[in-house]
Amino acid sequence: MATGRINVAPMAPFDPMSDPNSLSQRWKKWKRRFETYLVALNVTEKKQKRALLLYQAGQETQDIFDTLVDIGEDDDYDSAIAALDTYFSPKKHVDFEIFKFREAKQQPHETIDQFSTRLRKLAATCDFENIDKEVKSAIIQNCLSKRLRRYALLDSEVTLAKILAKGRAFELSESQATGIENALDSTHISDEVVEAVHPTTKHNNHRDKQHTSFHRQDFYTSSECRNCGGPWPHNNNICPAKGKSCLNCGKSNHFAKVCRSARKARVGQQENRRPSKKIPQKQSSQDLWQTLQQ
Repeated sequence: MATGRINVAPMAPFDPMSDPNSLSQRWKKWKRRFETYLVALNVTEKKQKRALLLYQAGQETQDIFDTLVDIGEDDDYDSAIAALDTYFSPKKHVDFEIFKFREAKQQPHETIDQFSTRLRKLAATCDFENIDKEVKSAIIQNCLSKRLRRYALLDSEVTLAKILAKGRAFELSESQATGIENALDSTHISDEVVEAVHPTTKHNNHRDKQHTSFHRQDFYTSSECRNCGGPWPHNNNICPAKGKSCLNCGKSNHFAKVCRSARKARVGQQENRRPSKKIPQKQSSQDLWQTLQQ
């Protein structure tokens, strides 16, 4: 009889109508949970266990159960379980189950432990004599990590447990290295963006050295020097107008052709060169002297 019962939430019913390919595995999983449920409730009487089985399994499972044979009497829990096992776990073709096991490959989203668990589930219906050996072989052949495969092949006596432990270590180190590399890449990209938007002080200083104190090129537009009218920047970093006097305003460090003061007189395009008087080619000495005296 049930004694010392505690309050336990009801189980979710079993779903016999969803994916038929996983029906057997889902039934076994639900049945194990139901057996734990009975222990939690401290139910030991077989009649009560059978009643709880059919109640917790749900109406759809109850309807299936009512069509089965060899279900025993109302107090025969074992016959009820056996009948449901036969219905939900039909005889499988072992060769096909082995084929599915051999074809299983680790997926990009799977850890090595998840892959191992999936292989064990597939191996459960293959009638293997040594499941660990088969799972080890499948991991070596179909895991994603080349490093892990090489490690496992170094020693034919290495155990499945050691392969899994090494696989976890490789996954952890790969994750940590990727995190560091991504952080470094982000920092590098940020520096490039800042450099593009705001040139460094080093570049600014270099630019300042090219500018003279008499007229800063910061105020210039395009590529023309506003002191001499020539191309900017100057190849030798020295402006031809530096130290020269303007023929228009008399101020230093710029040519008249770019002078921004009001024009006093029309100035020719050539700078720093006084105009010379033309001398006729054929003149007498006296005519030459008179011309020079003018």
